[in-house]
Amino acid sequence: MTVVSASPAHRPRRALLVLAAVGMVLVVGMGLAAVQAERVHHRYGTWALRPGGHTPAIPFHGRDYDRGARLQSLPVDVEKIGSAPGNGEVFSAPPLPGISPTVLYVRYPDGSVFDYALSGGP
Repeated sequence: MTVVSASPAHRPRRALLVLAAVGMVLVVGMGLAAVQAERVHHRYGTWALRPGGHTPAIPFHGRDYDRGARLQSLPVDVEKIGSAPGNGEVFSAPPLPGISPTVLYVRYPDGSVFDYALSGGP
């Protein structure tokens, strides 16, 4: 029985093919990461692969809200109306049907509270 092995002349070619494949995987991965970072930046105003807590802006019901001041606590007359990136809870005064609230309050898991104001026109 004869054992067939790759000749020494083919080893460099195989190494180049492996390096080319690894390079392609890296290029494609970096491209996908760049696209994801651009999507997060466009939607949340921060350069990241995924939105984290305390983002500078949040989208809510088709409108963009910009982060304002950090508050000591939630106002008394608000109710929970949704969720925000970073596992935050969105609060607002009781909303009227079909009308976007002008100010949202977001409480994050670490206990911090920020107000977010409506930005832009209708």
